Amino acid sequence: MDDTNYKRLISSSGSKIRRELDSVPKTGALEIWRSERKMADKNSKQPENAAGKWYVDTTCVPCHACVDEAPNLLQYSEDEDYVYFHRQPEGAEEEEAAEFALQSCPTEAIGKDGE
Repeated sequence: MDDTNYKRLISSSGSKIRRELDSVPKTGALEIWRSERKMADKNSKQPENAAGKWYVDTTCVPCHACVDEAPNLLQYSEDEDYVYFHRQPEGAEEEEAAEFALQSCPTEAIGKDGE
């Protein structure tokens, strides 16, 4: 899979991304692109986020990828303009789902360095 196909994959379903990430080589431009991904800005969190380390910031666009990965944690705003953490993960399984949601976000709007 080349860089162009990987970037297309990022904008598709989150669960597909999870399956494909393991098959992507860990070298070259793709690995550099991955390592340069930034986390969301904890200073511009969506106001509805549940208190805790996980959050969605104001760069979110409702692409559905993260909700596919963590439907029990993430919820659409009333007007469906963005997503937010309606509750924080509990346990290893939910923590992993939140991590997959973070990795699937094409706008890097999910963070885990909140307070």
